[in-house]
Amino acid sequence: MNHIIEEDIKEIIHTPLPWEELANKTILITGANGYLATYMVYTMLGLNDIIHLNLKVIALCRNEEKALSKFGELKNRNDLVILIQDVVDNIDDQYRADYILHMASPANAYAYKENPYSVFSANVLGYHNLLSKYEKWKVKKILAFSSYVVYGDSMPEEGTLESYRGSFDFTDYRHVYALSKQMTEMMSSIYIEKLKANISTVRPAIIYGPGMGYSQKKHITDFIKNYLFDDSIQLKSTGEVVRSFLYIKDAILAFLTVLLRDKNCTAYNVCSENSVCSIKELAEAFTTLDRTINVVINIPSEEEKNIYLKAHIKSGILTNQKLRELGWEEKTSLQEGICRTVEWAKSADFINM
Repeated sequence: MNHIIEEDIKEIIHTPLPWEELANKTILITGANGYLATYMVYTMLGLNDIIHLNLKVIALCRNEEKALSKFGELKNRNDLVILIQDVVDNIDDQYRADYILHMASPANAYAYKENPYSVFSANVLGYHNLLSKYEKWKVKKILAFSSYVVYGDSMPEEGTLESYRGSFDFTDYRHVYALSKQMTEMMSSIYIEKLKANISTVRPAIIYGPGMGYSQKKHITDFIKNYLFDDSIQLKSTGEVVRSFLYIKDAILAFLTVLLRDKNCTAYNVCSENSVCSIKELAEAFTTLDRTINVVINIPSEEEKNIYLKAHIKSGILTNQKLRELGWEEKTSLQEGICRTVEWAKSADFINM
């Protein structure tokens, strides 16, 4: 494992949280070979290594090849079960879990356009499959992963609270991700109301850091590739769109804080209030690492435009006060996070992701 990731995980584990609640428990993580979920698996295993919780992780992955690329070196651990199947298929009761983290979902614009059914299927049908196990398995808690996109097209520029209700064109299939996430939140509400289920929801904004896929079509990933392999940082637009960027270590800590401390079965924004900037400002942050690199605006071709979904949310700023009230705090500045991510990306891990 890369030393940057190891350092992050150690810092997560040394943060005071009621870790003992996970002792001798089984945690099912769906979509485990995804970016955030992989970090979560590493963190759970790190809890065993460092504070000896004797927990077991079931890493549910649809793609065996990708699963082995992420966890191949760990596959012989007694505390890790790699379960290869689709989350929409019945999960055998031998994989019963005390905690379920539903993280399975394609989360890139290409998937929304080319295979929208897979987005709906993993989020809605997959989550229904997991909820059906709640009573039978006597699940202690579900942590459902939603997204900031549930707030719709017109988010308040001063920051979006969890209580905000926005809207978007529900007939546009490219909004399948946002609508699917809204549906999973409704399903959670039904189970909370009718079965008193213990379910918490997190709505992450943009999370970045070590482990991001080389082929991901995201601004920050493109900028890293530009920094490493080109002589300039290439902007595909004027870069006026504003976003919140949270380093993955702080995001994982936020997820675990909600898992272990939320008693109200509610939703939490997971975002930065400190690292809020335009895409152009994000690009310029990379130039501080190397003064010989400049930002160049390079409007994409029509073919490239078909790969990127046009940003329909001009201001994607959330508030995290509710999360901070649980005791969470952001520890990593944007500049530090970029430095750590670039240092990780210089390894072969980034190219192979």
